Amino acid sequence: MPLYGYPQSQVFDQYLAFAALESGLFSLAQPQSYLALNDPTAKDTDVEAAVSAVVDGLYAALVTMGVVPIIRCPKAGC
Repeated sequence: MPLYGYPQSQVFDQYLAFAALESGLFSLAQPQSYLALNDPTAKDTDVEAAVSAVVDGLYAALVTMGVVPIIRCPKAGC
């Protein structure tokens, strides 16, 4: 039986790289990302995997919101 006409409170996508908490608020749901990126004993492959997961999540969130980020940095470097 189709669910047309029935109100939906939430929709979940099991392949999404982020969790939408509100209309303008999302989480990448990666509670250990800070540790993975700042651990002095972490291997390069582990850091690259953590960065890749963050990039995938940010890309998915930005595409879903339909926005293009503006990244600014001073001319002399950061």
